[in-house]
Amino acid sequence: MNPFKVFFRTFSEIILLNALFLITILLGVFIPAGAGMKAMFYVSDKIIDRERATYVAKEYWIALKDGFLRSTLIWFLFAATGFLLFFTHRMGIEQGHVLLMSSSLVAMVLLGLYAIYVFAVMARFKTDSIGRLFKNAFLLMASSPWTLFKVAGSVAFTLLLFYLFSGTVLFSIGLFTVLTTYHLNKLFAPHKQQLTNTRNDSHA
Repeated sequence: MNPFKVFFRTFSEIILLNALFLITILLGVFIPAGAGMKAMFYVSDKIIDRERATYVAKEYWIALKDGFLRSTLIWFLFAATGFLLFFTHRMGIEQGHVLLMSSSLVAMVLLGLYAIYVFAVMARFKTDSIGRLFKNAFLLMASSPWTLFKVAGSVAFTLLLFYLFSGTVLFSIGLFTVLTTYHLNKLFAPHKQQLTNTRNDSHA
């Protein structure tokens, strides 16, 4: 296929995916942000796979509904923890407490990166409990510092785009999930059998 057509098709799918996520969080007042993020990671994997057609809207909707309550609960847990860390960071700034300020900032960054791994793992693997999901995501995050660095770089690149021109929000979130999925796919591949829980495993 013509490289230009491939690029145009991929970028069009990224823009559509980005728009679906923005619609989801705006109409849902950010409540379904977790389910939307998981759905984005699911569809991003399909976009990367150029061997098959990608039905972005249909596959996003299916992934959004699948495990919606679990995704939303996990999103609330991350949001609440992030709020507490932000409050602690502000307290450190106001009190001039350098250690409190710096440690809470580092904790917020790590929490954000960990959340990315959690929703990405949710999009790719079936887990029988939230505890197992958190454990798997943590082990994957800790197993490859280089992959973690590339994921952090994808976040930084997205934020830089938004800083330079806020209009990039129309595609930058979708671009971020595609880039992150590309990096994580190499990490996920060897662990796919280990992380996939069959019904027999869950009852063993």
